[in-house]
Amino acid sequence: MMGKSINRELGFFKAGQTSIMRKSGWKAINIFGKKLAGLTLNSDAINYIKKRNGQLFCISDLPIEWISLDGIPLCFTHDVCRLPETNYRSLLNEYLKNQRSRYKIPKDILKRTLVIFGVSQKENEDIEFKKWHPYVKKLSVKLGFVCKHCTSIDSVKKAIEETKPELVIFDCHGGYDEKTRTSYLIINNEKLTGDQIIKNDISAPIVFLSACNTAPVYGYTGLIGEAFFQAGAFSVVSTFTPVSVSQGSLLYFRLLNNLDYASRKSIHSSWLEFTSHLLRSSFLQECFYKSPKNKKKFNSEDKLTEKIGHIQSDLMDFRKRRKIFSKIKQTGRYRGGFFNFDSLSGENFLYTHLGRGDLMFFDSWLEDYEKRKNS
Repeated sequence: MMGKSINRELGFFKAGQTSIMRKSGWKAINIFGKKLAGLTLNSDAINYIKKRNGQLFCISDLPIEWISLDGIPLCFTHDVCRLPETNYRSLLNEYLKNQRSRYKIPKDILKRTLVIFGVSQKENEDIEFKKWHPYVKKLSVKLGFVCKHCTSIDSVKKAIEETKPELVIFDCHGGYDEKTRTSYLIINNEKLTGDQIIKNDISAPIVFLSACNTAPVYGYTGLIGEAFFQAGAFSVVSTFTPVSVSQGSLLYFRLLNNLDYASRKSIHSSWLEFTSHLLRSSFLQECFYKSPKNKKKFNSEDKLTEKIGHIQSDLMDFRKRRKIFSKIKQTGRYRGGFFNFDSLSGENFLYTHLGRGDLMFFDSWLEDYEKRKNS
């Protein structure tokens, strides 16, 4: 658990200044991660974590995912989830909930998934959001999840009641209130606050927030994620800072696509492992596709896809991740592909896993585990 003295040392990162992080991009995350490591870990702890092949659960308000170990952020090598330390009642509630019940991810999770489009439906508003909606709707026909346009809090409540989702994705604006130290979602022009989420039972076992500023750090005691937990969620993927519409939409689009296979096959053990791989592989994919050298060398879409597929497969192996990152930092290359981290915003590292996603196992993985154990 991180103390208040560390919060004071890192006061420059309070929520009102997080837009600076996005503008500074990947380099700023590295600088912050190095400072955070120096304030929180000694050499023994660093060596232990670097060698430990396991998921990490932290109690902290700070972006522990960014801790830099030899220039490599923790979330690149490890799967990290956390609970904020400021709300002690929430900590106790989450501990008790995970002791008494567990949520297993069913093979048909996509048929129990709801995507809420919460932006304006007026023709000349939220255009960037609406560019992605036809692609998501087309994917919903293929995979079987439900999309709903919601223009009010009442319509969100109705959508939850009708579909009873086990995974809900909010695609909308988000924000925070400095006076009340809370974060919220914006549905059309209405603020969906934590109190309204609890009052109207707006939640699901898994919540993914494709919205800005839903988990600001430094003393924010009423995060929107905690309200979802109180209404029944086990895991909430949230954002530290603003994220661009294009990157945010692409990320949850990839999540839905990849979940189709991951839910039916024994690939990832837990929700945390699945989403962590999604984020770090999205980061490398962005690096790969933005390099003009790759387009010249692998002169067809099929060859590009095959090459990045091999690289993403390597990321599944804990023993390879640090080597991959170190080699790219030193040479700008890996497996014949070209990468340039410094040109990126690093937006896929602006997400945080709240709750105990490490305890939420896939049914497909559990079945395979039982077979291997009894064979």
